Amino acid sequence: MLPMSRQFKQALHFIRMIMATPNITVTDAQNALRQSNLTLEELNNIAALAGAANISDLIVNIMEVINAHQCFGTQLNQTVTAKCVMRLIDRVTSFLRHLPALHNEKAILSLIRSIINKSISDIVPVNFSSNPNTALVHALNSTLANIKMNLQLNNLNTTQIMNEIKVLEGLIQLFANPGPLNNISMTMDPTYSQKVYLMIIQWYLKRVENITRNSSVSEILQPLLYLTHMQVTLQLAQTNFSLYVSNQIEFLMNNLQYPIDGAGVIKIGQTTVEILQHLFEFIKSNLEFQKSMSGSASWLNTTILHTAELQVKLYLNVIQKWMKQPNVTMVLTSILQWRNSNMSISTPVTDLHRLLQTMSSILGDDQLALPLRH
Repeated sequence: MLPMSRQFKQALHFIRMIMATPNITVTDAQNALRQSNLTLEELNNIAALAGAANISDLIVNIMEVINAHQCFGTQLNQTVTAKCVMRLIDRVTSFLRHLPALHNEKAILSLIRSIINKSISDIVPVNFSSNPNTALVHALNSTLANIKMNLQLNNLNTTQIMNEIKVLEGLIQLFANPGPLNNISMTMDPTYSQKVYLMIIQWYLKRVENITRNSSVSEILQPLLYLTHMQVTLQLAQTNFSLYVSNQIEFLMNNLQYPIDGAGVIKIGQTTVEILQHLFEFIKSNLEFQKSMSGSASWLNTTILHTAELQVKLYLNVIQKWMKQPNVTMVLTSILQWRNSNMSISTPVTDLHRLLQTMSSILGDDQLALPLRH
C-alpha cells in the first residue's frame, strides 16, 4: 500500500480530473482512477478520513463548497441565504474536523461553527436598510457576545483572550459613538473646517491609543499612532497659523481708514510683527517635529537656532518699541504726503531727520551710524 501522504496527493489529482470532466461517466471515472494509480479501496479510505462514507460523498461535499457562491444569488432572500451559508459552514467544519492534521483541534472547530451559526441567526432579523451603522454595531456586538459565551462554556476564556475581546468592544463602541464628528457644520470656512477635522482626528487617535494600550498589538500599533498623531499635530499647527494670518488681515482691512495715514501704517506694522512672531514659532515647532521624527539631534544645530531666535525677537521688539514712539505716527503721516505738489522742498529732509530722532531712544549710536556708513 502506498504511503498516506502520497495517497492524498494522488487522491487530489483524481478529484481534480473528475471535477474537470463535464457529464462524467463510469468509464471516465475508471480512467481517472487508473491515471492516479489508486485503487477504489484506497480512495474510500481517504474519503473516510475526511468524514465521507465513500469517494462519491467526498466529491459531493467538495463540490458544494466550491459552489458556495450560489448561496448569494440575487434571487435568494436573506433568510434562505443565511440557511445556505450555515449548511456550508457545517460541511466545511465537518470536513476539517476529520482531517488528521486537525485531529486535536476538534473543540476549536466546533466552537467556530457554533459561534458563526449563532451570529448568523442573530444578524438575519436585523434591518440594515433603515440604519446601516446601528445595524452593523448590533451585528458586531452580537458576534462578540456569542464568542464570549462560547469561550466561557468551553473554559477557553483566558485573560489574554478576554482582554483582546475587550479591546474590540472598545473599538466598536468608538465606532457607535462618533463623538464630535456629528457637530461639524457644512457651512464652515474651508480652513476652519480643516482645523475641526484635524482636531477630530486627534480625538479619535487618542481614543484608539487608550483602547488598544493593553492589547497584544500595541507594540506595533502604538508607534504608528504616535507618528500619525505627530503628523496631525504639525498639520494642525500649520492650519492654525493660516487661520491666524487670515483673521489678522481681515481685522486689519476692516479697521484701516482710507486714505492710509501714519496711524494706519503703525497698524500694518504691528500686524506684520505679530504675524512674523507667530511664523517664527511655527518654524520652531516644525523643526522640533523634524528632529523627533529623525530620531537624531545631529542634523539640527540648536545653537544656531537659539541664536537666530534671540536675534529675531530682539529686532521685532525694537520695531514694536519704535512704533510706540509718540512722534512716529506724525512723521509717517508727513512722509505719506510727499507726493503733494504744494509740499516744501525741505520737508523730506525735515521728516527724515525727525524719523532718525525717533530711533535715537531705542538704538545705540553704532546702530544709528550703520545707514550713514552705507
